[in-house]
Amino acid sequence: MSNQLTLSEILILKLKKLEIGQSISKSEFIEDHSDHYDNVLDENKCFDNILVKVRKTMPEKEFKTINGLVTRIK
Repeated sequence: MSNQLTLSEILILKLKKLEIGQSISKSEFIEDHSDHYDNVLDENKCFDNILVKVRKTMPEKEFKTINGLVTRIK
């Protein structure tokens, strides 16, 4: 059994640290965690799907994706 975090768990940890106005790069996240994307056809679509699910776990915070940056706006 692996102790490795899922992409969702990693993204939650990164987004929880963001203050309003701060952002993370979608492409850098995908690159940094490429080992998680081994069996994925479209990394960008996979990331977007995970982001939708993660956003629902943090209703008190709002994020917007502009030009490949996920930015906390509230």
